[in-house]
Amino acid sequence: MNHHYMLPLKQQACRGREVVFYDQVGAGESAQPPDPRRSAPWLFEIDYYVEELSELITALGWREFHFLGNSWGTIVGQAYALAQDPRLRAVVLSGPLSDAQLYVRSQWDEEEGNLGSLPPFVQATLRRLQDLEAFTSPLYAAEDSVLTSFFTVRTTPLPDCVKKGVNLSNTSREIYVGMQGASEFVIGGVLATFNFTPRLHEIRNPVLLTHGRYDTMRPPVVDVMYRTLPLAWRALLPHSGHMSMIDDPRLMNDIVGSFLQHEERGTLAQFAVPGAASEEPVQCSPLGPSAVLAEAPSASPPWLPAVVSAVASAGVGAAVASAVMLRHIVPRLQGRQVFSAPPLLS
Repeated sequence: MNHHYMLPLKQQACRGREVVFYDQVGAGESAQPPDPRRSAPWLFEIDYYVEELSELITALGWREFHFLGNSWGTIVGQAYALAQDPRLRAVVLSGPLSDAQLYVRSQWDEEEGNLGSLPPFVQATLRRLQDLEAFTSPLYAAEDSVLTSFFTVRTTPLPDCVKKGVNLSNTSREIYVGMQGASEFVIGGVLATFNFTPRLHEIRNPVLLTHGRYDTMRPPVVDVMYRTLPLAWRALLPHSGHMSMIDDPRLMNDIVGSFLQHEERGTLAQFAVPGAASEEPVQCSPLGPSAVLAEAPSASPPWLPAVVSAVASAGVGAAVASAVMLRHIVPRLQGRQVFSAPPLLS
């Protein structure tokens, strides 16, 4: 994926933030190294994308920033938060996952799963195709197309920004398959065994988890993150699949904007997810966000610049992702869009 499907988040510019979308190396308008396994093997390592983002923030001259990532971008976001860059403030993870195998199991869950909700014949067909690794077969392509309209992006007809966002180059496709595997509904690449859950308690930043009611990231996947992160909120987008910024753009923008505004003002203890996106509460931590915030140091002044970076990807582990970044300058100041192609980092 490239940055285009994230464009509904440019509404944050109307809230006084500079918005920047960027394509990671190997995606969209950024460098496209041929034969990346040979010429750029670091593109198959999570740590590279942490370095890439850090270098981009440095090049932009930003002293502080927020991060918003979708899907694969949530993996980058967790890795970056674990690196504990003091420039990072709030984190928004949209359609998140912290454990690859839990993600796979949850999709097939009889009660909570998306694939587990399908008719038995369809489930059996999918399992047979996956066992045969027949991911390029016409039948699997047909199944994938239909399931994508159920669980990835439910808006029809498909918006132009999504059509443009899923246009993969040969380099992008090779990186995607190498990281994610050939199927959206299993993980068979580099990310097959990734699991950040045991380390989530190390993340010091406030984190907002957003996910769609019909998301490929099923409730058990989000629940474990919400329970493990020390300072977390969650929002369930009622009409959404995996791309909440497409299926619920207004509500998504409202929630994100409110969360960032409260963080910048030092009033996160007062932040509440609106009723349209609320669900039964799950205990976040032994103390809960309000108690932790009550003991936190006072926030920096509201005028202090902050940036939001959103690494975008529709496919889990699509290491061909793009990104969105916003910087709060002064209230109601119109933001400007910047499209960056970061250099290939060594």
